[in-house]
Amino acid sequence: MFEPSSKTKRWGLYTRKSKFHAGAVTLPGFFSLKRDSNDTLFFFLAMIIEIIGFVAIAASFEWNYLMAALALLFVIVDVALAIFIHWYQADICEEANNAIIAATAAQRNAHLEEKKRLQRKWWVIIFTILLWVLAVVKAALSFNASGDSGSIIIPIVLLLCYLVNALIHTKVTGYYIFQVFYNSQLTKEYDKYQHYLRDNTFTAGEMFVVEAERPFPLTTPDGVNLKECSIPVEDGSGKHSISRTNEGNWMLKTWGVLYDDSVNHLVQAQQNDFTRQYIAIECVKHQFQILQANAYRIQ
Repeated sequence: MFEPSSKTKRWGLYTRKSKFHAGAVTLPGFFSLKRDSNDTLFFFLAMIIEIIGFVAIAASFEWNYLMAALALLFVIVDVALAIFIHWYQADICEEANNAIIAATAAQRNAHLEEKKRLQRKWWVIIFTILLWVLAVVKAALSFNASGDSGSIIIPIVLLLCYLVNALIHTKVTGYYIFQVFYNSQLTKEYDKYQHYLRDNTFTAGEMFVVEAERPFPLTTPDGVNLKECSIPVEDGSGKHSISRTNEGNWMLKTWGVLYDDSVNHLVQAQQNDFTRQYIAIECVKHQFQILQANAYRIQ
């Protein structure tokens, strides 16, 4: 089975996650295979507005090279600002999950405070404000393209369109662009993996081949009543499981990346909320181990 490198797995932390409940805790999401179709839809809507605005501004100044270049620069700056606003999302994802597995309330609060600090970085706030200011500037320039009709409706509609565009860039564009980049890295590494399997000569692909289950011992604190369960991985080559060893010890075993959907399956298979919460926390701990390592090899 293919498993991406640790570096590529971390790029995956920038992508959109879905929260889910496990007993008394809500998991923020860690590894996700899902691609949010709404992100794609809204991103292309934003690009359509950008293109229409570019044409309108450039045409209103009779395609003056300087103004056309300025209109194009607006588009580039918008996308660049959206990327910078999203720049700490991987760290935010890690802090949110660290708060879930924190041993004490003080440690949990420390991680949550760090998460808030990352979300409120001064230059992230400045770039966000700049993105919205540019929306107003572009609306004004586009209104110039429409001519002086004497109607108040046109400037209001233009302003609303560009404000919606700024909202999309603030909330969606970063997720979409990092998802596209993450997918490109997955494809690049998967090609190396396939080449290695086919020829067994391209050794760079060897690091992506899963050869064994990752074992993760589970303790059984009071109130935890574990139930054996398993779920096959995406390509059917192995499975993630919670099982009891011959010695009577409980073990979480994973095959490749433990994605959030599989975590949810293992969690919901348990018999009470306290056990579900325990398994959720242990799975997140294991996801951190997977994040920091390449494909698991035969030991």
